[in-house]
Amino acid sequence: MTLAEVLQTNQKVWNAKPGASEEALDALRMGIRVELPEEYLEFLSFCNGGDGWTEGEQDYFILYPAEAVLYFNTNPDYAIEEFYPGYFIFGSDGSNGKLAFKTTLLKPWKVHLFDSYEPA
Repeated sequence: MTLAEVLQTNQKVWNAKPGASEEALDALRMGIRVELPEEYLEFLSFCNGGDGWTEGEQDYFILYPAEAVLYFNTNPDYAIEEFYPGYFIFGSDGSNGKLAFKTTLLKPWKVHLFDSYEPA
């Protein structure tokens, strides 16, 4: 089951945004220095970010829209490459935690959750 299918079946805990435009997805593909997982891009086309709770409503999380992901990962003011080398950040836990792929590992990349001050 894909992430999109899981979220479609459990609407009460996920606040989905409308899917990303092809232009936004193309800009993300062109602006990021790594080849992003096709499943992630497919997810963005279904749901361009959102927020909600994990099953059982134990943990809150936010997935950023494509435009924000591109801005956040490429804007020098955020210094992602300096402070989080090898990470592609695409969400948070609503606090100091960041959701990211560690792009220096072999695919398929796992999702990492780490404190803003200490990447995993």
